[in-house]
Amino acid sequence: MNKVDIIMPVVKDDALKVLKNYKILRKYLSFDNLILIGNEEVKNLVKELNDSKVKFKDENKLLPDGNLNYQSIKKLIEKRNGNGKRAGWYLQQFLKLGYSYVCKNEYYIVWDSDTVPLKKVDFFNKKGQPYFDMKTEYHKPYFETIKVLFNDKYEKAIPKSFISEHMVFKTKYVQEMLSAIENNENISGDKFYEKIINAIVRIQDLNNSGFAEFETYGTYIYYNHKEDYELRSWKSLREGIFYFPLPLNSKQINWLAKEYNAVSFEKHDTLSKLYKLWNNDFIYNHCSIKFIQKITYPYMQIRKIIKMAINR
Repeated sequence: MNKVDIIMPVVKDDALKVLKNYKILRKYLSFDNLILIGNEEVKNLVKELNDSKVKFKDENKLLPDGNLNYQSIKKLIEKRNGNGKRAGWYLQQFLKLGYSYVCKNEYYIVWDSDTVPLKKVDFFNKKGQPYFDMKTEYHKPYFETIKVLFNDKYEKAIPKSFISEHMVFKTKYVQEMLSAIENNENISGDKFYEKIINAIVRIQDLNNSGFAEFETYGTYIYYNHKEDYELRSWKSLREGIFYFPLPLNSKQINWLAKEYNAVSFEKHDTLSKLYKLWNNDFIYNHCSIKFIQKITYPYMQIRKIIKMAINR
């Protein structure tokens, strides 16, 4: 297999989390370099680490024209009378796709900065084909945007979702897809990111979640190059920070790995006050994480309701 790098668009807090988990990433993921795409704060953290396999790319200089940046995306959203608060969320997706223009390898891997692998992950099958790791999710606005981007050519391709915590991108296919988007004269704008912002149907979706790079790429590949990928089910736990603080120790990793491939530590959640109830050898030896999830589910729902009420 040729060289494959993992890329992560990150802000400072994300980068700190990645570097805290770096040894685990190296242990369970097969990749050549880890490339963090971010600002000067991220650059300084990479310098401090002083590891030749961890590299930095300036998010404001990823593309030659220098126009793919936070302010430009914010202006595009506001030009449509949208709320610029989600500019960073859209920007990190566009950086993942835009990286195809500077990638020198056949493939590159995007891995979410808040996600920790729990066991060895092979990104390619024995034939050398990359996997699409599938989960269960459906968000209608993503597919409405896809229809606009490709002139109603593509519907939702499969029952499951292409959205997981990572994706293997084939460089030339990403470029091919972005070219198709940029050549769509029915959408205003020149660059792919301008067209994507303008393709989102409703302002309320633009202000929330109107586009998904993984769902879009997966759908495009399924209709055009599906023989080049193999579909695979993927099991991951999203509410990791509810159950454990970082970094995970070996007992916690082994316990979670009995049920899941990876665990994510999302920013919006916090460690449960009940944490010590399941952080012990008795639980690790006699109970599964699925069992703990089942009995803590009502408590988690109450927490979500309280948070929603506070944020209104």
